[in-house]
Amino acid sequence: MSKFFKKFVFLVITVMISLIILVTQSSLYNQVHVIDDKELVMTKATESIPVKITLENSIWGGIEVEDEFHLQNIVSLFDQIIENGKATKSLHAKKIQFKGNIFYSNGSKRRFIISDTLTVDERVYNSEQIKPIISALKSNLLELYYTPTKIGSLVEKSIYVTTILDNKKVKKINKKALSHYIKSSSVISDYQEIVNFLSNEKRALAFINIYLKDHKREGIISIAVYSKFFIVQYLGDDKGNVVYMKGSLKDVMWGGIKS
Repeated sequence: MSKFFKKFVFLVITVMISLIILVTQSSLYNQVHVIDDKELVMTKATESIPVKITLENSIWGGIEVEDEFHLQNIVSLFDQIIENGKATKSLHAKKIQFKGNIFYSNGSKRRFIISDTLTVDERVYNSEQIKPIISALKSNLLELYYTPTKIGSLVEKSIYVTTILDNKKVKKINKKALSHYIKSSSVISDYQEIVNFLSNEKRALAFINIYLKDHKREGIISIAVYSKFFIVQYLGDDKGNVVYMKGSLKDVMWGGIKS
């Protein structure tokens, strides 16, 4: 065998080996999928169905959410924030308003903290674009607490309660009696019923301020008292939402006042 032929064979073998390596590498590369942080989190979030949310608020306490409507609404807002926000490593959150967990049907869980940002599983999401969504999320979560039982319980635990009758401030009121009447009331969900109440009675008879923590708005619940209904507003709600409740607080206002 001539030297030329040996060189030719060696060259052919080298070229074939190089081609095999290139094809193999190309095949492997095509199987690699780069997943950024947002896609990874969104995939984890959608791989199963949310079945429960545990929620804790420093003022209102803890609740569990299991009804499908609220679960889907809350998780949808979470996903919008993750999709549109910028993720950074977890830092110490300031002014934590909510913390809790989202549980899924496959046994997985997402831990979250809500302040002016959203922290999900050690990743912080924040940008100017998502601030309105975070605000909407906080407002929606607060609405879950606006029940007669929760509000009545907070009255009992409050630091103190003041009332205003005929533009005069009364220092104290029977908190247990007020709590009982609030717990015995019911939320008015029918819009027309609210309109009818307000058209028949345009001016509140009295006002009640419930101080849960201090004089900052995050610790105050205000109640406008009418003859057959009352309006509750938590001043820490950025959207200023109110809840209309059917029931009379007249007895506790005029008969339950303590000096």
